[in-house]
Amino acid sequence: FDQSFGMPHIPEDWYKWPSGSAWPGYFRLLPRESALMPAPGSPFSQALSRQLSSGISEIRQTADSWKVTLDVNHFAPEELVVKTKDNIVEITGKHEEKQDEHGFISRCFTRKYTLPPGVEATAVRSSLSPDGMLTVEAPLPKPAIQSAEITI
Repeated sequence: FDQSFGMPHIPEDWYKWPSGSAWPGYFRLLPRESALMPAPGSPFSQALSRQLSSGISEIRQTADSWKVTLDVNHFAPEELVVKTKDNIVEITGKHEEKQDEHGFISRCFTRKYTLPPGVEATAVRSSLSPDGMLTVEAPLPKPAIQSAEITI
């Protein structure tokens, strides 16, 4: 199961299509104007690009912070819930049936992430960008400075 809710399905072997011949070493480049390729800037091209490059949650951890980014563009802010419990961040999204260009659709998901050790649940913050990217972040605890005594 992927996280690209409502996006057109892309077969896993799509990258093999240009070289899909039985002849060894045969490689055929498709012209940019090909009917198989969506026009750059078209809604399908943008959706395809977004599906291939995002839609998947991304976790980043630096020395100072922990951050998750998740594409939730099909959900309104009031349809999303972010909560923490027992060192787990749980993100849920749900919208009732609504009409889109293909008919009617309802969506729901739940995604859980384990917080790094020592992160305070009360320090977790979330924000939603205008293009539907949800960011959940928390500062990491500072390592304790250990003092060392040296006898001279």
